[in-house]
Amino acid sequence: AVVSTQSTGQWMKASRGHQIVVLTNSNTITKFVGLEEKNRDDIKRFLEDNYKCSFVEKEPFIKGWNWGQVAFNGPLMTFHNDDKPMFEVPLSDVSASTVNKNEVTVEFHQDDDNDLCLVEMRFYVSNAGNEDDVPAELFQKNVMKYADVIKATGDSIVKFEQVNIQTPRGRYDV
Repeated sequence: AVVSTQSTGQWMKASRGHQIVVLTNSNTITKFVGLEEKNRDDIKRFLEDNYKCSFVEKEPFIKGWNWGQVAFNGPLMTFHNDDKPMFEVPLSDVSASTVNKNEVTVEFHQDDDNDLCLVEMRFYVSNAGNEDDVPAELFQKNVMKYADVIKATGDSIVKFEQVNIQTPRGRYDV
């Protein structure tokens, strides 16, 4: 990724050592993990001298809470509490998202090379008495703005209309 003058490098403690996330003004995210604390000053100086990239140190939120605020920073969705990041989701990893009342389901691309991978996350989005805008729909639109959606095109081979389904009950076109 080409780093420009509008880029920021976010240094943070990670599960194994430290990480730096470089966010460019062209909405590109590059993450380097497994870094050592002793190299922080060298990395900071390298980014500032060669790429005029600002360097920010972030302290993660580690209290184990499962609620907070969300911030969309281009193709990166960050959950935070007390202005400390809890976790980040690169929106390019999202394959689909749906809304059901106050719940937003975010589905991820499946990784066939790994036995374990994150498939889906569900978020409760409080309405907070707002009657005009539906916050869950705004959340979903922000996710889908940078999602990497694979669209299948073409004609269907066969269509079954009004098929009886027991669970969930009803008639559906398949």
